[in-house]
Amino acid sequence: MRLAYVDPQAYPSAAPESLQTFHTCVGLAAHAEGVWLVGGRGSMPDAEAYYGVRQPANLVLLRLPRFRREQGWVRPSWTAPFHFLALATVRRLVHDEGIEVVLIRNLKVARFFLRAHRRRALPPVVFESHQVFADTFREEAARQGRDVAGKLRRLAALEAEVYREAAGLIVLTHQLAAILGERFATRGLIQVAPDGVDLRGPLSVAANAADGPVTYLGNFHPWKGVEVLVRAMTHAPGIRLALVGGESGARARIAALARELGVSGRVRFVGPVPPSTRWRYLAEASVCVLPLTRSVFGTSFTSPLKLFEYMAAARPIVASDLPTLREVLRDGENALLVPPEDPPALAAAIQRLQSDRALAERLAARAAQDVRAYTWDTRGKRILEFLLTVGAA
Repeated sequence: MRLAYVDPQAYPSAAPESLQTFHTCVGLAAHAEGVWLVGGRGSMPDAEAYYGVRQPANLVLLRLPRFRREQGWVRPSWTAPFHFLALATVRRLVHDEGIEVVLIRNLKVARFFLRAHRRRALPPVVFESHQVFADTFREEAARQGRDVAGKLRRLAALEAEVYREAAGLIVLTHQLAAILGERFATRGLIQVAPDGVDLRGPLSVAANAADGPVTYLGNFHPWKGVEVLVRAMTHAPGIRLALVGGESGARARIAALARELGVSGRVRFVGPVPPSTRWRYLAEASVCVLPLTRSVFGTSFTSPLKLFEYMAAARPIVASDLPTLREVLRDGENALLVPPEDPPALAAAIQRLQSDRALAERLAARAAQDVRAYTWDTRGKRILEFLLTVGAA
């Protein structure tokens, strides 16, 4: 099969969406005849070096202008120019390369392409859904105390159109698959494909060090639970914490909390690092933590990249006991699961793994074994098999 993946993110970039899509396309290329990633043009030229993964010869990266504010003539959120450029590019690929299906994960781009498909201008369009946008937007607006009823209606209508018109849907979790099936009029073709990891990266990770820091890797969005983790430090004296990631404003907010709680001397803020260097920080970790909250994203939608990286690095994991994480983790087998938003329970689990190294090593070894079912190659194969089904429907 020959397919195009269209996404307006810059390639490469530090955005998790960009990292996830590029790796997905690498996995697809392992099984497809050809994959064309039609993305945005970033400031960094070499995607292969930045992401730390070899770009297969049959994966072609086509980077289009994204028309941001610095170009002076469009609103910063206006993506229509990318839509038209991407559509023209994909039409050319259909004619010149024989593209058989178009895969998209951006909601507005998907609607634009689905309307073009309705005019018989494109092959089938499949949407990769990572959330119910109306649900996550409603929750965030409620947290900030904003009245967004009008925008919610427009967003819900947009989602309903995409889910109704898409030839098929790819989702990260069984939780999300069930929600889409219950709440939206879809064509019934839904494939669950969790995120994955590149197992070539962790080969250089050293043996687990009992005296290393507790490590968190990723963004500091409120639903990620970084505040809960910092609060847990007050119940775990002597334990050091390394926070790898987070944009500057969020780091300042968490640093202020650490000072307020009197634990700032034991919290190290590493900041964002390129994907290719993440393994260095995982190699130093004694325990890795995934403290998701009871948010709609954490409960139903997420398939965290960091989870699979923790597992691949063979590090003992403490994670929130949530349905999304239970699709991969099993308490006492490949991780310790604790009640979400419970700093004392989180601290107790971390201390247990730091004091019981036999347990830590057993959980880490099982996680490293289990993660072999969650590679990008496996994800690509699963998606490609689904796309072949969609094409035959």
